Amino acid sequence: MAKRRFYHLINVARQALNRHAARECQAALGITAVQLGALFVIADQPDCTQRELGRTLALGESAVTGLVGRLVEQELVTRGRGEDARVRTLRLSPKARGLLGRAAPLMKRFNDELTEGFARHELDLVERFLRGIVERCGESEVVG
Repeated sequence: MAKRRFYHLINVARQALNRHAARECQAALGITAVQLGALFVIADQPDCTQRELGRTLALGESAVTGLVGRLVEQELVTRGRGEDARVRTLRLSPKARGLLGRAAPLMKRFNDELTEGFARHELDLVERFLRGIVERCGESEVVG
């Protein structure tokens, strides 16, 4: 029986998925897949902090700082002040809200493409497997 190389296969699949999403998001929306992910998080958590955004996206502090800076430059996100004046909060701009409306069909198509040809019970097993990986690796707070 051939060896199962799950780590390698998951890594190759992740890279392929990221490249595909990057191309599609850039072509359809003019932003990166990571930027789109950030907009979805901010839409779900208005007034979240950069730290909360980074935790949700599993990004380090410097990566999330650059990401937010680019979103602000593109006029997709505005920064505000939290109750503690040292804390900066994030909100979507009207431009970002319009972009998210255009992104919904793209995300549906992504998910439809990924799940095509699989039965519901197979997808349930894949989901359980992937969530198990995340939890075993100590990232359970990131799983949505």
